[in-house]
Amino acid sequence: MADRTRKKTLTVGVILPVYNHSQSLPRIVNLIPSVLPVVVVDDGSSPPIPLTSFSRPVWLCRHPENLGKGRALETGICQAAQLGWDYAITLDADGQHPPQLLSSWQHWVEIKGETSPCLFLGVRRGMGKAPWKSQLGLFLANLLFWLVAGVYLPDTQCGLRAYPVSWAVRHFPLSSPGYAWETEILLLALRERLPLWVMPFSPVYPQERVSHYRFWQDSLEIGKLLFRKKLSFLRGSSFDRPPHF
Repeated sequence: MADRTRKKTLTVGVILPVYNHSQSLPRIVNLIPSVLPVVVVDDGSSPPIPLTSFSRPVWLCRHPENLGKGRALETGICQAAQLGWDYAITLDADGQHPPQLLSSWQHWVEIKGETSPCLFLGVRRGMGKAPWKSQLGLFLANLLFWLVAGVYLPDTQCGLRAYPVSWAVRHFPLSSPGYAWETEILLLALRERLPLWVMPFSPVYPQERVSHYRFWQDSLEIGKLLFRKKLSFLRGSSFDRPPHF
């Protein structure tokens, strides 16, 4: 007789937002564990990423032009919702996040995310090997985030995360189309007291790494977003420290 009390296994997949990462992308996708389904969002690459680049099945979504990382993540998570995923692990296509971590991430997401929606945050250790602009940008973003939200998080900018799909899509579209999107959704998670789980890892910085983060422009966008949120909090809204953090 079947065990009717057995809990449903969560469906977890991987989303890669891509913009002109044709060199690193196939290797990264092929290293993702085969048990994890993959959605690739081509955010207006030139030339477009061909489906034949991959030696494993993937869902490939395309933007006709570059809309920004935030919009690419929204497209990928909406696709995940259509596919019935419970959680979407987001992975950068520049090779910074080792795909070998994903089996462990899947394990913890299935354990901790089973009873209620949670947000899992990758935290980069060993940032001393990162370019100085990346280190400075992270320091300033963490500082501003702490001043606005009143909660210190060790890495507010890491793209390696796991989002509860049904929770995330309820908030789309966010106001930020680019890199500030990841800060905005983190603020939403804190406001709604979504449990946060911090997942430390050692990033990789390959010589051929292609990053589209524009230090001054994108840092300014994140700062403007946090300033707007701070003004709204002064008008009566506030954050509480999330549970399980």
